[in-house]
Formats: sequence, C-alpha cells, structure tokens
Amino acid sequence: MTGGDVQHLDAPGSRDADLLLALLLGAVAYLTLRPFNPADNLESVLAGLRGIVLNPADPLTPVHAVPAAVGVMLLRLASPSMRPARAVGVVLLALAALELGQAGIQFRHARGGDLLAQALGAWIGLKLIAAAPDRCAALAAKPRLWRAAWAGILAAAVLFAAWSGVRAQFGHAIGPLEETYRLTVGNEVGGERPWLGTIHGVAIIAAGADDQTAAELARSRIGPGHLGLRTGLGTATVYDFIHTGAEIGGIVRVPDAAGLSDDLWRRGVELTTHGFETAGDLMATRRAVTGLSRAIESAGAVLVEADLTPAATEQRGPARIVTISNGPAVRSVTLAQLGDAAVLRVRTPRTGQNASRVAVSFPGVFSAGERVHLLAEGTGGRIRLWRNGLFVGERFLMVTPGDWLRLRTAAGDGLASLVLFAPIGLAAAGVFRHRLPAMLAGAIAGAAAVGPVALAAGLEARPIPLGAVVMAPSLACLAAAAGQLALERRETTEAS
Repeated sequence: MTGGDVQHLDAPGSRDADLLLALLLGAVAYLTLRPFNPADNLESVLAGLRGIVLNPADPLTPVHAVPAAVGVMLLRLASPSMRPARAVGVVLLALAALELGQAGIQFRHARGGDLLAQALGAWIGLKLIAAAPDRCAALAAKPRLWRAAWAGILAAAVLFAAWSGVRAQFGHAIGPLEETYRLTVGNEVGGERPWLGTIHGVAIIAAGADDQTAAELARSRIGPGHLGLRTGLGTATVYDFIHTGAEIGGIVRVPDAAGLSDDLWRRGVELTTHGFETAGDLMATRRAVTGLSRAIESAGAVLVEADLTPAATEQRGPARIVTISNGPAVRSVTLAQLGDAAVLRVRTPRTGQNASRVAVSFPGVFSAGERVHLLAEGTGGRIRLWRNGLFVGERFLMVTPGDWLRLRTAAGDGLASLVLFAPIGLAAAGVFRHRLPAMLAGAIAGAAAVGPVALAAGLEARPIPLGAVVMAPSLACLAAAAGQLALERRETTEAS
C-alpha cells in the first residue's frame, strides 16, 4: 500500500478524524493510567517493568488490539499523505508509552502481551482501511452524517460528565456496617486467611484523628500509659498481648460503653511473653462487636492500629492481622498484609460489602522479622497510614473520574475537569464548524454538565467543588477553540 491510496478522501472526514483521534487518545490515557496514584518508590516501578515479562497477559489482553486498529485508521484518514509505516509507528509509540507508564502507577500492570496485541491491531487497522478506500471516501464526504454523529457524542459527553460527577457525591460514608460481625485477630473467623508472625497488640477506635493526634498515636505503642490516649478519642477496643501477666497472654481489654464482650476465645494460639505468635491460629471475640460497629458508622471514621512482627513478606490473601468480618467475602473493617504491603479495607456503598471494590495498599511496609507499628485511618473516601511514627501516605477511593471532584483538592478538580469536560469541547467543535459558535456551545454544555454536580454536593451537605464549577465551562470552551483551530489549519493546508 502506498501513501497515495487514501489521498482522495474528502476534507470533512479527515478534519473530523483529527478530533476523533484526540478523543481516542484521551480515553485510552484515562483507562490505562487511572487511578493516577504514582508508585511510592523506584523499586515499585522496576517491579512493574519486570511484570512485562513475568506477567505478560491477562484476559483483557486481546482488547488492546482495538484502539490500535482504530487509531491507525483515524490517523490515515486525518493525514492521507502520511506513509502507512509512519502512521503505524506513531500509533504504536503512543500506546507503548502509555503501556510502560503503567509501571509507575499503583494497581496498574504493564504487560508485554498488551504490546503484541497493539501491534496486531495496528496491522489490522492498516489492512481494513486499505481494503475499502472507496467506502471511506464515501463516508468522509457526508458532512451531515458527521455533524449528527458529533451531536450524539456531545450529548453523551455531557450526560456522562454529569452522571459521573453526581454519583461521586454519594456513597463514600462508612457503612452500612453489619452488627453481627465479630472481631478476629490473626486470621478470618473461619481460618481462611492466616497471618504468620507475632502480634504484640491491636486496637480499633471509632474515630478519626487530626494530624497532631495521629502523629501522637503513631509514636506511642500499645501498652500501659497510653490507653487513655486511645480510649479518649471514642469507642475503642484495645488488646495488649505482652504487658500484663494474665493467664491468657496479657490481654488488656478496654470495653466500650456498649458493653462489648471482654474476652477472646482462641484456637490453637500460642501466647508468649512477646505476644500472640500465630501459625494459622486466631483469636476472636465470643460475641458480635455490635457497639463498636455502630460507633464506627456513627463517627464516619475508624483508626486501626497494630504492633507486630511478620514472619514473612510472602503472605497472601491478603493475610488478616485484625478484622471485623464474617468470612473472606464480607467485612466492615480489615487491616491485612499482602506481600510487603499493608492493606486497609473499610466498607462503604462504593467499596461494596467486602470493602474490596477499590483496592488500597501501601507497599514496602513489612519486612520479615522486623517489628513494625502501624496506624491506619479510614474516613470513607480516604485512607492514611503511619509506620513507626512516620507518615507513609494517603490513598483516595476513586471509582469514576467524578470522584476527583469529591475527594481531591483544587488541583484534583483540574484533573477531573480535564477528563470530564475537555471531550465536551471537542465534541462541540465537531458539531459547529466556526470557532465562536463552538466555543459558546462548549461553555454552555460544560456548565450544563457541572451544574448537577454542584447541586448534588449541596444536597449532600458536602463542599461544592468550586474548582470544577469554574473550570468546566472555561475548559470546554478552550477545548472547542483548540479543536476548531486544528480544523481551520487543516482547511488552510488542504486549500494550499
């Protein structure tokens, strides 16, 4: 196939292909790199790069051929004079950069099989457009059809931005928590997720903490002299396995006002002067921690603390350290270990009944044989972690782009606005062939999309995301202007 095989395509189709390419690139970038949580250290990035070879494929690998095929076809339509080999190279380089970028993103995986699927898809796209140049030309020569298609895309973009942003305002509060779950240490209550090592103490407190209080908690291990600090925050369950001489291993239990059970039953537990040495064993409350569960839901926050020495960093499951749950599939709160990472799960309507719909982990926390003191805070939309008194970081529970409007700062509003409202402007540029009407339409459509978001935030008594409210119309307007400028430049080039 030569570069002239698609030269006769009419201008309307090639101009629209430019905008479609921009939308395709944005969609692939979002789907590839979300949730945009960068890796914490170089070791995590290198581990992600090793996964290209060690973990080369997953069930979705063949899907990666689709954007490559579509991208090559659109690029050939947008730039008929571009040589086919160059078009393929441009598309594959862009997709490969995004694929490799996943190595630097938490919870994403760069895979060699995806790169191969993209190469196959690019070849398919090249063959498809070469096989039917006349049909492509006929399609490109129908501006009314293109305009109708862009109107549909504009309506869909507005509805998606509004739906995603409104949905993000709801469902982040902790709950609804089951009141029939017991508290278990060292495993799930049925023994399905054993944690190996020594647990010196654990605590669950129905409260959040400001930075100063959290730092003070993180610096003070569970034990005599520090119980008041914990119980003074709210309803608390504290177990100290080493600092008293009680018969069952020195358990100091601080009951709450709801009259929780003061004793633990144990199964195969070895208790020493160092603490609770687990080997697939567990301890659990004899009855449901109803009062603690109610208090956590009422407070809208929970602090989970553990002083422990892991036996290995290869623990999977994740292996449960302390949990309020009824087995591996349903839970209220869980602190666990997955490899060298700490995992905190807190149930909300968005995270689901197993609190696992949004994965939250902090790598590099555990080392075999090294004692570590962890303090984790969950407030529904955000998880924070301290390790040995030092702040490790925070994670936001993001499911949709709109969650940035709810959970992020003003800087996050900008990212959400880019994802949600720039496509509105590009679609407006496709509908209107002159810059001023396109900019006006983009601004109106952006305002129409962000209006319900602000209303929903107000109804939910949450801070209105003012950054997005201001940025949405202006960003959609700028995107429309950029799209029209690109179209005008192409028209000038084609005319000359």
